[in-house]
Amino acid sequence: MKQKLTIVALCVVLISVLCGCESNEDSIQNTYAEIKKTISITESLENDYFAQYYNLNNLTVAKNAAQDAINNSKEESYGEILKNLKNENEKLSDYIDKERKKIYNEQTSTDATYEFPFEVSESSLTQNWSFKPEVKQSSSYPTWIVTSEADTTDGTPIICFFIDDSSPEFSYAISQIQTKEIQVMNTDGQIKSALVNTELKCTVKDGYQDRNIPLNERPAYFVVCNGQIKLLLQSYEGDDYYVPYIQA
Repeated sequence: MKQKLTIVALCVVLISVLCGCESNEDSIQNTYAEIKKTISITESLENDYFAQYYNLNNLTVAKNAAQDAINNSKEESYGEILKNLKNENEKLSDYIDKERKKIYNEQTSTDATYEFPFEVSESSLTQNWSFKPEVKQSSSYPTWIVTSEADTTDGTPIICFFIDDSSPEFSYAISQIQTKEIQVMNTDGQIKSALVNTELKCTVKDGYQDRNIPLNERPAYFVVCNGQIKLLLQSYEGDDYYVPYIQA
């Protein structure tokens, strides 16, 4: 009887050891997978627009250590290395969030391979757009900006800037430019920085004469702010800042 109990006890010990080994192996594999996922998050954060202004030294050290650990199966250090990398990721993520909150508009793309992080795609605009000032302006400013389709199959769409209820016709083009900083007056009358990629350029059609033509031909910019597309026009009264127009 005593011998049978001893055999049973040995079996229990052996099963426990085997289960412990299996559990430990699962834990290592799970941590390995989590390190790889965290490295991927790191690389995405590193390629964010605002990361270029952040000191990446500590993050780079943590990422290299994590890559080295999984490349060389340094399993005993997985836990500590994962903790360090997550901590550095969190610091950079917090920095990016704070920088985004400082600007007037929203970042529309976090794709690390895309060079226009503040782009407003032309396809997101209605076919015939219509914009009015977000805040009432003086009579120097357009009260309404509207586009219309070409009158003929070989014509071009037009845009009008109505000042004093009249406007010449302009042709227009939308293009993406390298990220540019401009100043915008928000609804509270405060000046905030905006980062823009989407430029609108207008050219008056032949035969028109108007004192506002040079002002209307200056580059304007589309941005997204609070989920809403806005058109930013440079001051019509000689100031350096831009004034937001919203879709009417």
